[in-house]
Amino acid sequence: MTNKRYREEITIMTNKRLSYEELMDLALKNYNEGGDVIYECWGVEEFRDYEKMFGPMTEKEARSLFRVSSSLRDEAIGAASF
Repeated sequence: MTNKRYREEITIMTNKRLSYEELMDLALKNYNEGGDVIYECWGVEEFRDYEKMFGPMTEKEARSLFRVSSSLRDEAIGAASF
């Protein structure tokens, strides 16, 4: 497989609309990297609300949410240590 083809496949994979179940699977796999917030706190309604407000949930969007969640947690832990 060429590098160009590999990049195209990664782009297709990350831009594919995720179902609620796929999002939960991805969140569980990334539980310690911020996926815990989605996995523990989101139900189908939160998923639907997200899609109404922001459009389809993709792997790229999900990973972005995981990073934000992880960053906020790290920030809160840091603030609590003062």
